[in-house]
Amino acid sequence: SRPFIFIASKQHIRVYNLQKQVLVKKLLPGARWISSLSVHRSGDHLLVATYDMKLCWFDLDLSNMPYKIIRNHDEAIREARFHPKLPLFADCSDDGTVFVSHGMIYDDLLQNALIVPLKRIDKKLAETPKLRATTLAWHPSLPWLFTASGDKKIYLFTNVN
Repeated sequence: SRPFIFIASKQHIRVYNLQKQVLVKKLLPGARWISSLSVHRSGDHLLVATYDMKLCWFDLDLSNMPYKIIRNHDEAIREARFHPKLPLFADCSDDGTVFVSHGMIYDDLLQNALIVPLKRIDKKLAETPKLRATTLAWHPSLPWLFTASGDKKIYLFTNVN
């Protein structure tokens, strides 16, 4: 693993090498406002959620532009997270939906990541009309997804794949 730190501003992500104390890369998601980022355990891939309804997947070995832009939501995406052990990732939005996807990263650097949508979880029955899915977290080893929302409740989803 490389000694990198990822720093997100409103519209850009800067990747610094802590050992050499230099800027390695400036990532350009093409978003007006970044809401969250998640680094894959390999350190070579990054998920960036934006308030302008885009989820950007970066392959740091390919480019400073997104490898894939996913537009599944009708409102702002609050957060996106890779699973710590399994090839899964999820994102949650103000529209009350959570998308769970399979994100396979291969050891062969010539093969691009495989992204397959798995499940759409609709939380529109939440009591608060806005901020229906504001944050999420994965169980450390199982494919269980926790989400929290503006109605002050935490939801557990155990059948996400």
